[in-house]
Amino acid sequence: MSENHKLYVISDGETGEKIGVTDTVITGEQLEEMNRKRKEGYTTYLARKEYYDKDRRKFVTNFMDSIEELSSQLSLVDAGYLMKLLPYTQEDGKLRDNGGGGRQS
Repeated sequence: MSENHKLYVISDGETGEKIGVTDTVITGEQLEEMNRKRKEGYTTYLARKEYYDKDRRKFVTNFMDSIEELSSQLSLVDAGYLMKLLPYTQEDGKLRDNGGGGRQS
């Protein structure tokens, strides 16, 4: 560290307990805003977790238009195979190599 580099101690305003050290000055308003965003994010996380914990069978999948048209003509077993192949398909309907990389087999 250079000699001109300052470090600031972060402490609890009520207890005086040392919380940490930073090289950036954080105002009380910035700290309140960060804490508010953290609480909002955690509230959103809990709401989503509660929703998914109620019924784990719910899921969302996106189909290409050609697959959506084709799915009405398939048997249940064939549609199941098609679902297993979806992660390996590209926009043009061709298969990818191992579901990634974009190389065609």
